[in-house]
Amino acid sequence: MVHTNTGLTLGAFLLGQIITSVLFGLLTSQTYLYFYEFSEDSKKVKFAVATVWLLELAHIVCSSWGLYNDTVDHFGHPEHLFQVSKVFLMSLLIAGFIFPLVQLSFAERIYRISGNRYIVAFLIFMTVVRFIGSLANFAVFWTSESIIDYTARYSWFIPALLGMGVVTDLTIAMTLVFYFRQQRVRIFKSTVKVIDTLTLWTIESGVATTIVGVASVLTTVLLSDTCVYFSNWLPQCLNAVTDVWIALLLVITRLYSNMLLASFVGFQCLLYELHFTIVYNRLNGRTRLRAIKEDSIVLNTSRNRPTSLGMVFKVMSESHDPVSPTNTRRSTTAHWEDQKSMQSPLSPAPSTADLERVLVEERPSLDDKTTT
Repeated sequence: MVHTNTGLTLGAFLLGQIITSVLFGLLTSQTYLYFYEFSEDSKKVKFAVATVWLLELAHIVCSSWGLYNDTVDHFGHPEHLFQVSKVFLMSLLIAGFIFPLVQLSFAERIYRISGNRYIVAFLIFMTVVRFIGSLANFAVFWTSESIIDYTARYSWFIPALLGMGVVTDLTIAMTLVFYFRQQRVRIFKSTVKVIDTLTLWTIESGVATTIVGVASVLTTVLLSDTCVYFSNWLPQCLNAVTDVWIALLLVITRLYSNMLLASFVGFQCLLYELHFTIVYNRLNGRTRLRAIKEDSIVLNTSRNRPTSLGMVFKVMSESHDPVSPTNTRRSTTAHWEDQKSMQSPLSPAPSTADLERVLVEERPSLDDKTTT
């Protein structure tokens, strides 16, 4: 009869699966909100969001199947817990693709905001190394005879991968916070709240992933060191180390995806709260934001809200200095070229093409005021 601590094996696995299932529900809701609110976003970003959700769907299917296999199909056979579940290993492979996709998305955001190639190159390097390490970890896990065999020979793989993830997360969070604070002193007072909110979100998401990552590293290292002092229970202890790491990995994977989608969808709430007007420039195909002043109105576009995620990066990279008279701008009362068609009760709601005809006047500079 094989004795094993089900609290550190199946118990940890079950708790991790419950938490990750709740996070998957949140991810699904955010994915729906993204495609509803950002209907005019670029196909590249839409493809990235859809890919993340599909990977997460496959990930939770594999992990749920693995849990069912351990708790139902092999009920009463604790020796099966020492075997490598091929189905569950597929979830590890899928997680290896989710991490770089999310981290590279944030690296692109950092590049658009700051233009710092050195930090972005470091993030890309760490992401690629972690991705290659994840593939290698999957390969050695797949070829191992048992979980005990894997943990005894490749136990250093686990803290190494988790450590690289923690370093990358901290770098992303600190870099975004630094450049957000730097932009804060160069923008309009009406948009300061946007920067403060984005900074708070960045800190929260960075702290969440970092805490779970550090907890995973400490747990695996401490449990591995503890196993040395209990030679009689070494197989069971090594098995528990891997199961606890897998449970934490389930949570980390879902946190990454939710962090990415939350950053996409959350900015939409800021647009409504701060009453930004969106102006499309047909010449360069870019989306720009202009803070609405007291003499401006908001166009009601009903269900056809032509919002785009590109504005998030645009407002960061093209922030204006309120002190400089040449950079001071305002948005005046917007009007349509075809007023008669808009007044018709049978006319449809304004579309993206209609918004492209919105006229925005420049605020007169201080030099003009002095001359007048």
